[in-house]
Amino acid sequence: MQRQIRGAHFLPAFGDQPLERITGETIERWLAAQLREGELSRRSLQKMVVLLNGIFRRARKVWKLPQNPVADIERLAVAKRTDIEFYSPEEVHALVRASGDEQDGALRFHDLRHTFGSVAIRTADPRELQEWMGHSDFSTTQIYMHRRPRADAARRLSAAFGSEAEQMVGETA
Repeated sequence: MQRQIRGAHFLPAFGDQPLERITGETIERWLAAQLREGELSRRSLQKMVVLLNGIFRRARKVWKLPQNPVADIERLAVAKRTDIEFYSPEEVHALVRASGDEQDGALRFHDLRHTFGSVAIRTADPRELQEWMGHSDFSTTQIYMHRRPRADAARRLSAAFGSEAEQMVGETA
């Protein structure tokens, strides 16, 4: 993936320039142009800035580049995504059957991924789901929490404190 990003985005923009001639202003102009074109999301562009930062940090260490021009670039504001699309298990089966018949692009990997998270959270522990989905940050997993049933929350809370609470009351009486 990093190789693809370098080839498709960094080389056309910076490829003919020596690293020491690339400035923060150069990178900010490139970033502004990318935002104007609108082909890439702010999140993707922010990931590219992080990758560029890593490239220049490595260049400082290995080739003694005097400075990292990316270090002073401000992070792009990226909105947290809360509107995810997911399918019911029945819809997934129907889509899989349909995609075997025709390739119309209606079945996207991320929709299936969101479906998995939305269905699995109904019975899985949230930390398990985080692990299964490979989320490094628990806040990413939390987008599925609205799908978690809460019908038995009172019973579970009562069970958690029930016998212990009764014992504690009995000890103080």
